[in-house]
Amino acid sequence: GGEMMRATLAFDPSLINVALDRFGKDLRLTPRDGKVEVQVEVSNSPVFLAWMFQFGDRARILGPESLVAAMGELVETNRKQYIP
Repeated sequence: GGEMMRATLAFDPSLINVALDRFGKDLRLTPRDGKVEVQVEVSNSPVFLAWMFQFGDRARILGPESLVAAMGELVETNRKQYIP
């Protein structure tokens, strides 16, 4: 339930099927720097951010900056809970 926005995401090639399952079979995949980039509509919400977070360094939000910042805030908040 967050703001919908157009986002650019990068996935490790091992996650292509995961991206296709999430965003649809008509997803346009652009190879770049050993990753696969996609542009999709996503919700700036904890649910989406947690979905991306589960892939660790195999997935990254490239833009928009507000979505990158939201992920950074989520990571920092959780880091503070576990690392003083």
